[in-house]
Amino acid sequence: MNTNIQNIQAFKFNYDVSLQKITLAISFPCKIQVTLKRGTQKIESQQFDLENGAAKMEQLLNLQTNLYLDLENKTFLEKKATFTILIITPKGQKVAGTCQIDLAHYARNKITNKQESLKLEKCPDKNALFTFNIATSIVGQVEFDNMSMSSVASKAQNEYLTHEDVKKSQHSRNPSQNNLQLESEYKSPLKEASDTTTQSLSSKSTNQKNTSQLKEVQKQQENQNIQPVNGYHKEDDKLQKQFEIMKKQIEEYQNEKITFQKKIEFLQKSLTESEEKKNELLKEKQESIKQINNLNEILRNQSNGDEGLKKQCQNYEKQLQEKQKIIEKKEQLIQELNHQVQKFQDQIDQTQQQLNQKTEYMKTIQDLQSQITVLKKTSSQDDPKLKQKVEEQAAIILKQQSQIEQMKQETNDLIRTRVNEVYTQQLTKIEELETTNNQLRISLTKSEQNERLILEKKSLMEELETKNKQIAKLQTDLKNALDQSQTMDMLSNELVKSKQKLGDLYNRAMEIGVYEKLLQY
Repeated sequence: MNTNIQNIQAFKFNYDVSLQKITLAISFPCKIQVTLKRGTQKIESQQFDLENGAAKMEQLLNLQTNLYLDLENKTFLEKKATFTILIITPKGQKVAGTCQIDLAHYARNKITNKQESLKLEKCPDKNALFTFNIATSIVGQVEFDNMSMSSVASKAQNEYLTHEDVKKSQHSRNPSQNNLQLESEYKSPLKEASDTTTQSLSSKSTNQKNTSQLKEVQKQQENQNIQPVNGYHKEDDKLQKQFEIMKKQIEEYQNEKITFQKKIEFLQKSLTESEEKKNELLKEKQESIKQINNLNEILRNQSNGDEGLKKQCQNYEKQLQEKQKIIEKKEQLIQELNHQVQKFQDQIDQTQQQLNQKTEYMKTIQDLQSQITVLKKTSSQDDPKLKQKVEEQAAIILKQQSQIEQMKQETNDLIRTRVNEVYTQQLTKIEELETTNNQLRISLTKSEQNERLILEKKSLMEELETKNKQIAKLQTDLKNALDQSQTMDMLSNELVKSKQKLGDLYNRAMEIGVYEKLLQY
């Protein structure tokens, strides 16, 4: 959309930006720096400490720039300035976020002093705020004589966004123009070529009018029999030189076009490679997320069982304590049994001694029996009373012998019974202890499985973090590629402008060819 330079006035404004505060949710301490950029101007602040998610700043940034006033619409054209917030750590610096302001907004609304709190864009913290105060004052009007007219037209054209098209001024020409008017019209073709950058939409209609005007002049010369002027030959030489200059410019534009196309192809190739890498990393990330989800599901199921397992462990601990008490009681019982066994052993020893004594006594009885037998043989005519006493003594001896054998058998039976009872009790205790140990071993095995699952989850989380870092790096590369793509778009726009210039030069060349035909007449 073209803007007439005659309807534009430039004014220089001064902006004093007082930095106040930044709130940013970052857990680690670091430094914060603010940069203000407008066009080629870039102003950096000093570094401030960010603690507990906030940084207090006290610094003034000064910026002066030109604003363009559209006299027809009576408003200032939009002019953007960008704040960039940088995080500075020992490893380097990183962009935390950006925000933009329209400098023309303050002039348009006659705002001289205002406090702003803007949310940061492209920031991981969606609630991050940047607070500052901006004071606006006008320095004065800028005269176009002190500036490049083409640069003013270019800047005004780029900043003209929301206004209607300016009406193109058209100058009617009299068909009865003389030869001097034609000469002045063709004296400055380069100047007209530069003006076509702001009047490209009306160039074709102008060329058609110039062609019709040349035909009318030709008819007038034929009707009035005007003789050709010698000055036209000189003018023809000038136009020929200008044509050569334009031809060189066309060649330069074509070379620039080839260079731009190569740059565009290179950027497109880089962008394609970045997209492929991004897709591969996204696939790997999705696979890692699936693995982590599966592991989380296992851990959730395991955690649900962990509570029951903890209760089981507590029950096992209680059982172990009870078993320990039982073991202590059993040890006491074993000690008592050992004591009793010792008593039985002492009794056995005593009984054995008694048996030995009985044996000796039996030997004595046998000796007596043998003596009695001898006496029976030697004295068959003994007193009947003595014989009766001998038989009674023999019966007593046999009875004592029977009692001794019975006591020996009872003692052996008692010892076997008590030993079997003690052995059975100890065997039962040992089996109970082995059962308790097996249950504890199973509990420890489940705990080890839980620890192994936790370690696997930690390993997968570290792997996912590595993938996220790779994706972040790829996103940075993609952003750079997009920036290059924007550069490519700018080059494409310049290429379009160059094509327009080529078209204008071609039209000029056509006009020169028409003029040469006119000279032949």
